[in-house]
Amino acid sequence: MIDHNFQITNADTDSISFCKHDMTPFTKDEINNLMDEINKISPEFMIWENDGYFSKFLVLKSKNYVMIDESGKRKIKGSSLKSSTLEPKIKQMIQDMLDMLLEDRQKDMKAIYNSYIKLVRDGITDIKPWAKKLTLSPTTFESTRLNETKIINAIKDTQYKSGDRIYVYSKSDGTLKLTEQYDGDYDKKIYYEKLYKATARFETVLPVKEMFLNYALKRNIKLVDEL
Repeated sequence: MIDHNFQITNADTDSISFCKHDMTPFTKDEINNLMDEINKISPEFMIWENDGYFSKFLVLKSKNYVMIDESGKRKIKGSSLKSSTLEPKIKQMIQDMLDMLLEDRQKDMKAIYNSYIKLVRDGITDIKPWAKKLTLSPTTFESTRLNETKIINAIKDTQYKSGDRIYVYSKSDGTLKLTEQYDGDYDKKIYYEKLYKATARFETVLPVKEMFLNYALKRNIKLVDEL
């Protein structure tokens, strides 16, 4: 077996990604030869396939990574990066920050973060991009936990039932409300906190606590006006 001295980029239970130490690209012949070599030294029941060649591969944590293929198409893996339960604006901020990382523009990530903080500060007119998507279930109606109680109170006097999907946001009094009932009142502190917590996805590759302020904290909330 040849010792190629490759650098392992990512490894899961059924896959492995690697690159050359000098970061030079693989040729098609090299890729084909590597596939032949790997399969020759593997047990007969194990067959490796080429999942693609990627010009960029950003790993944030186990099973959470972003790949850019030869055509420039992005492929995202991982629930923390593409969860359907994330508020659209939170998800968009994460995508914007990923863009900066992939372009090696880490210094610009703070400006992106602050731009979303300012959106919350200056007044949200359309709350739906900031709303959380929930699916009502029998548990929602049966549970006495605070989270479920808030949901039940939000749909009181409506026709929503088990199986329905709803969109809710946080009001300044700590309650939840349906987006179709938005009256301009929302909890800025909660949304500052949500934006800050979203940056934790990058803590394995960046000094998050040094780069981003948690404006939800009492000692920082007055600094929002200085942005």
